[in-house]
Amino acid sequence: MDTLNAEDLRSSATLIMKLWTSSKTASSGNEAELSKLNYHLRNLLPDAEKYPNPINFVIPTWETLWRLVATCLARVYDNAEYCHVFEEFLQDPTSRRFHDHSDSTISNVGYSDGLCADFIINETLRLHPPSRHISRSFPIETPSISIPVPKLTFVGGWPVLTLDWRHRTQIQTEVADIEAAHLSTDIWGMNALTFEPRRWALHADKDAPTLFVFGHGPLMCVGKKWAPMAAAIIVGAILECIKADGLEIVGGRSIGGREGWDDWMIQSFET
Repeated sequence: MDTLNAEDLRSSATLIMKLWTSSKTASSGNEAELSKLNYHLRNLLPDAEKYPNPINFVIPTWETLWRLVATCLARVYDNAEYCHVFEEFLQDPTSRRFHDHSDSTISNVGYSDGLCADFIINETLRLHPPSRHISRSFPIETPSISIPVPKLTFVGGWPVLTLDWRHRTQIQTEVADIEAAHLSTDIWGMNALTFEPRRWALHADKDAPTLFVFGHGPLMCVGKKWAPMAAAIIVGAILECIKADGLEIVGGRSIGGREGWDDWMIQSFET
């Protein structure tokens, strides 16, 4: 960490967000920003052989992991019980500790048990899914619509042109409304919009079929097995550093998504 330049980190984060946002509305004109981004990323990842294109290494987790960490911090920074859960997990960053919600050590310091980092991360993902919609496209045949395909054959040595009628293949796209499922009162009850990590105790021994943030089925995101625990470690490390350096998080008006964090701050107690 000591070798990372703060300006390269700040500039990379700013430029990625700017390029990501502008890509939704513009198809060109970002060459200068992309060149700057590659410059700062190369400074952070100087091994050109291992990282021939640094952005390919950064982007796969950028769009999801950083927002999970940011929204989780926004949910827990001012709650002593939640912060304590991450402090304990950082001291023992194991799968057992991540999932264990029955450890009595929490009760020994005045907190209730029945809570773990896994529950808090899941609840963050439920209320703030990095991908609100997931699309899948697949080909389908349309029997009612056929198209002629010319076919050349030879009969008795003479060429014969025939038409082979085939069904037309169309591309169909289905869109899953992840956010609607995560916020549905029919699924989660009347407190569906409330941040309540302990609700996940109902799913402690099995995967919740209603949490679709990683998709579902054969194309499920490979990050499901490691990203939640990785995010919890990062959240715990940030909380520890803030506390050790005499800093505090000052919450903004709302919890942002890709944007909307402008009035959030980290400042010293003396400020």
